[in-house]
Amino acid sequence: MMEKNAAIFVTGGTGFLGTYLLHLLVHRGYHNITALCRANSQRELIKDIEGQIQWVEGDLSDHQTLYDVIENQQVVIHAAGLVSFNPREEHKLYKVNTDGTANVVNACINHQTEKLIHISSIAAISKDEKLSLLNEDVEWQESKYTSIYAKSKFHGELEIWRGIAEGLNATILNPSIILGAGYWEQTSCKMFTEVYGGLKFYTPGKTGFVDVRDVVRSIVYFMENDHNGQRYIINEDNYFFKDIFEQIANHLEVKPPSKCAPKWLASTIAKFEETKALITGIRPIVTTESIRNAYKDFSYDASKVKNTSNLSFIPIAQTIEETAQLLKTSSNGPALLAFPEDYYKY
Repeated sequence: MMEKNAAIFVTGGTGFLGTYLLHLLVHRGYHNITALCRANSQRELIKDIEGQIQWVEGDLSDHQTLYDVIENQQVVIHAAGLVSFNPREEHKLYKVNTDGTANVVNACINHQTEKLIHISSIAAISKDEKLSLLNEDVEWQESKYTSIYAKSKFHGELEIWRGIAEGLNATILNPSIILGAGYWEQTSCKMFTEVYGGLKFYTPGKTGFVDVRDVVRSIVYFMENDHNGQRYIINEDNYFFKDIFEQIANHLEVKPPSKCAPKWLASTIAKFEETKALITGIRPIVTTESIRNAYKDFSYDASKVKNTSNLSFIPIAQTIEETAQLLKTSSNGPALLAFPEDYYKY
């Protein structure tokens, strides 16, 4: 078991995933935690533990800051990243998800960091239409379903594999769509507010979903145990978007989306959102790239992580129920799901 005074550095500490991760680390007794954040990062959801974290202002492009702070760290958890399906943000996606990861890897190699946990995405798992279940061993191939985001995350993983080849102890985790409470207008939390606001249409596709608490528990498991040089899909199960939206609507006591959006309509909405983004500078809700994948069935096999770790995942039905309840009772203010008590130990 890892010592509770182990020096742990977390990138993306104020993000959706990072917020839950810092809470879990603190609750498990770790007290030498450093986190990277931007000067304007939201911290409302970490006010209760903010004073127990050493904060470093900067971003992934600041290689000197990364080099300096990683020098004295035993473990680095690289949870920062940019999620966008807007092709106009290609340069930014590669700068953050690929070049930023390279900067982390280089600092870890130079300082001989004991362990690096890299949070990737199922987007970096190649979408092979011939396979009913996609796993960690699917050979990477680009296709019309490969988004710019997916490419940037895949190339970020290549930086991790380069580090491993140079002697770095690293593990890659590929979460599916992460559900949970947080800042309601950001990340997948927006799915709940969209349904609450009267979403009328759904898309017919299928993909993987996982509770945010299970993702961070998996991170801590692989931090505390030696499974280096591997990648693991983190996924509770695979669901149709229609089913997810219906469950959200039922728990929010609103009408579920009842119409399957014709692809031409979804594409028209995507083009409108992309045009609006050019004017407002606000990231579009949907894009042509995201629509393309929302009409396909891609299922992900998480048997490797479940067989390796013996971790059991929270059913997505429970995640949706708890998250919807928080949305109804929080007056739209940001909120966090409570961890089950047994998540504080293994």
